[in-house]
Amino acid sequence: MSNLAISPESGSDMAATLQAASSLVNEFNALSDFATNLRAETDHEIGIGVDTVNAALKGIEDINGKLAKIDRTSGQAASLIDERGRLLDQISEYLPIQTVPRQSGGIDIVTQEGVYLLQTNAKQIEFTPSTVFGPSQTLAGGGLSGLTVAGIPITPGASSYGAVSSGMFGALFTLRDSDLPAFSDQLDTLAGDLIARLSDDSIDPTKAPGAQGLFVDSDGSGDPGLAGRLALNPAIDPDQGGSIWRLRDGIGAVSEGPSGNATTLQNMLDAITTVRPMNSGGFQGSYSSSELLAQFASTTGQKRISHEAIVSSASSQYTIMAEAEVSETGVNVDQQMQDLLIIEQSYAANARVIEIASNMIDRLMEI
Repeated sequence: MSNLAISPESGSDMAATLQAASSLVNEFNALSDFATNLRAETDHEIGIGVDTVNAALKGIEDINGKLAKIDRTSGQAASLIDERGRLLDQISEYLPIQTVPRQSGGIDIVTQEGVYLLQTNAKQIEFTPSTVFGPSQTLAGGGLSGLTVAGIPITPGASSYGAVSSGMFGALFTLRDSDLPAFSDQLDTLAGDLIARLSDDSIDPTKAPGAQGLFVDSDGSGDPGLAGRLALNPAIDPDQGGSIWRLRDGIGAVSEGPSGNATTLQNMLDAITTVRPMNSGGFQGSYSSSELLAQFASTTGQKRISHEAIVSSASSQYTIMAEAEVSETGVNVDQQMQDLLIIEQSYAANARVIEIASNMIDRLMEI
């Protein structure tokens, strides 16, 4: 657009400007779809986790029953206890748990928050995967499922006493219901700012007052999901029946104007570079269009660095404790294994956060 404002008669610069605008629209749409698809993927992973935990609980119930019937000093008992430990590891990846020994050689399992998952009989975690995902679907609005055990809500972030506070479930629900919606909200804010800047009536006297400019909301429904509906104004897009010369002559121009007139182009450039106050989508301050995008990239990058630091710390602790478990004698194995499980939960959950944050950064940098 800068080149076109200098040479408004240039057909090649006009085509390049339209292509750049179209590419920007495509990236906004793709990032919006990316975040929505990740929410769906995360919801699916929650469902897989629920199935895994429920199967492990049932397996431990069966092992408890077998241990009650055999000599607990036998090799068979040792094998069953090893298998039970493996199943406990599976459960602990998703939520912090504690075990309560029983006289029969079995164990009960209770969450860190005090909700029993196994008390003689295994309970089931209830969860309903979503089949359709849209920007308006939320847990609070009833469009998405939480977790319950025997009617007790254990959804991470819920106000219930039983709400899970960490583990893979904690990370997955944070992604689905907090981090990814916040990312989408910021994308929508960026898209809305772009539309508003270039729709100012002072930019283009040919368009109807209040009408949108170079960029439009394709169905006019506004937030949420605006970034996914960002589109070129059909009036300037030949692929939609418009005329490319309206980039120079105005959205509402009925015929091609003087080829050397760069007034509207310069007005658009000024609108993009003008510093405007912003207080929505997590942004606070005054920004030009490019500064707002840079702030978005910076915020996302800071989250990535923070998650990497957490994982690095957890990984180091895990390595130290794992080595101690192998080399030391006379240690409290049960307590040490509990500590190891907590470290494993932190490591696995935050590794997933980093993977998704990294994907976001990569896509963002393509704009």
